Amino acid sequence: MYIPGTIAEKLAGYASNREFYSPAYTRDNIHSERPDHRIVQYWDPNIFTENRKASVSFYTSDDITRYKIYVEGITNEGKICVGTASFEVDKVNEQQLVK
Repeated sequence: MYIPGTIAEKLAGYASNREFYSPAYTRDNIHSERPDHRIVQYWDPNIFTENRKASVSFYTSDDITRYKIYVEGITNEGKICVGTASFEVDKVNEQQLVK
């Protein structure tokens, strides 16, 4: 609703849910020749913590690189929480090394 003499501005805030592609790997397709180069590795807007901890599991892309993890959330009281971590998929042994 427009009110004369006012300026309406949309403020950036907490974003609504989004859905990103996540592969459903099986024993039959895990070694597919079609490369997986997803930019977003994992997205779940509904992760809940227990005693301030949560566990997630996901497949990375086929890129041998260092991955950066960004975690953002909001408490039941409205407090904003953020965190970062990183891990590396090593070319030598092709295993995820959590650092």
